[in-house]
Amino acid sequence: MITISTPFRIDANGQLAVTASLQEAAEHQILDVLMTHLRERTMRPTYGAGIRELLFDVTDPGALSYTAERAREALEAYVTESRIESVSIEESSPGLVEAHVTYTLIPYDRTFTLRASLVGVVTEESAF
Repeated sequence: MITISTPFRIDANGQLAVTASLQEAAEHQILDVLMTHLRERTMRPTYGAGIRELLFDVTDPGALSYTAERAREALEAYVTESRIESVSIEESSPGLVEAHVTYTLIPYDRTFTLRASLVGVVTEESAF
């Protein structure tokens, strides 16, 4: 199966970038949904998970849980050829938010886990 790569781009040869790997296509779809803000796409206002907003917001357990649930709903709605098994979002260190998405490629019945890291700006006090 050859499909247009997501996000849409032009390759080094000036051609439309494509992928022949179903796993790669699924990972691109997952990352695209995760990294898109809600209401970012005018014609698809419900597309996206909005997890980048966590970089500039409070990252308490309730906010992380709510965002993970919202991300799971968005992934289930917009990622094709895959079944979303689980989504977790955690702040592994100040300014670093990680999303873990476990999904099964339906045609192959194989399960994978994708880890996406989002780095924000962290200001630390310097000791001189």
